[in-house]
Amino acid sequence: MTNHDPETLQSLEPQPGEHVKKFFFLLEGQPGFRSRLSYADTEYFNLSAKDSRIAKAKRKRPVPSIEQIRHVITSLPSKTVIEKKMKCRCAV
Repeated sequence: MTNHDPETLQSLEPQPGEHVKKFFFLLEGQPGFRSRLSYADTEYFNLSAKDSRIAKAKRKRPVPSIEQIRHVITSLPSKTVIEKKMKCRCAV
């Protein structure tokens, strides 16, 4: 894959529930589960086209302004070493 377009990479991400589906698929082949599960049961975890679009939708998240970030960092206490570490973590 030579194209590193974010949309292309996003299409390669596993769907929600894909890990659960693979786990059930694995269980179906194990002794003791064969009589309880069928391969068709894993189809239950497939999302509809509408649900898939909803899951992949990009939502705009509010981001704090630079002034708000500065206010938070300057208002943090920095008397002890631990407080200084926490202030440093917040600044990063």
